This record gives sequence, C-alpha cells and structure tokens, in this order.
Amino acid sequence: YILPVLTEQWKYSYVLGVGPTVIFPAAIAIKLFGFSILIARIPFAILTCITSLIVYRYTLRISDRTAARLATGLLISFSAFVNTGKPVLGEIPAFFFLLLAIVVLHSAKSTWQYGVAGALLGLSVISKITFGIIYPALGVVGILILCMRKWKEFRQWFVVGGVALVTFGLWRVFE
Repeated sequence: YILPVLTEQWKYSYVLGVGPTVIFPAAIAIKLFGFSILIARIPFAILTCITSLIVYRYTLRISDRTAARLATGLLISFSAFVNTGKPVLGEIPAFFFLLLAIVVLHSAKSTWQYGVAGALLGLSVISKITFGIIYPALGVVGILILCMRKWKEFRQWFVVGGVALVTFGLWRVFE
C-alpha cells in the first residue's frame, strides 16, 4: 500500500495508521471479485458481525444472557462502531484482535496460550497503530505484578508483552 506524495510514492506510510490486516482483506476481495467500494467493504462487514458475536459470547461466558444481549446491543447501536467507515479505517479489525486476545487470556493456562494472546495483541497494534496504547498498559500491569512479587504471573505477563512487541516489531522490519 502506497501513499502518493507529490511526485514520490511513500510505501507503507505510517500516517495511514493501518496495517496489512486491514489492507489485505480489501485487496484480496477486490482481486477476487473486481474493483468496487462495496466489494472492498464486504470482508469488514463480515468481521464486524464476527466481532459482535465474540462480544456476545464472551459476555455470556463471564455473565448472564441479559448482560450479553445488552452489551452486544449497546456495541451495535454505538455509532462509532460502524459510523464513518471505522471497519475500513482499522478500528474494527484492531478491536477484533484485542477481543480475541482477551478471550485467550481469560482461559490461558500455558505459556503457549499466553504467547498466542501476545501475538493477537501485536496484530491489534499492526491493524491500527493507535492501539499501541496497549504497550504502556502492559508495562504498567507488569510493573504492578513485579512489585507484588508474583513471579509466575510476571513471567506469564512478560511472555504476553514480549510476544506482542515481537509481533509488531517483526512486521515493522518486514515492512
């Protein structure tokens, strides 16, 4: 993905604020079904539905059916969720990966599962660079766990944060 600036072509422009997890689904849909704004948005409409389903299932898992329905209804009715093209600007794909990471973290028991959660958080930041606020939050939680001298939890959190940083860093190197 290239941003034309005057006479130059700026490859992988960070000012776009989105990464390959946003660009590639639209590009693949266009390649398969032809150029159209509608075609480019179909993968994101599907992703928006899947994200809503994940919110419902996760809320149902930690609460009851009424809370799950209310949470999902509020999400869907929240205009910023789908308004002004947010699915295509990266917020919905980033939120999707963030939700998946939370679901994995909720039931994680092994180092491998913590690594998967970290990779999903890294994909969230790759999807929308403003989700990079995750990294300071991970650091603060890690410092608090370290201050409480909970070594096992710190090691698990270190895996989450380390894999998240490596996932994002590997994309930047590749880019």
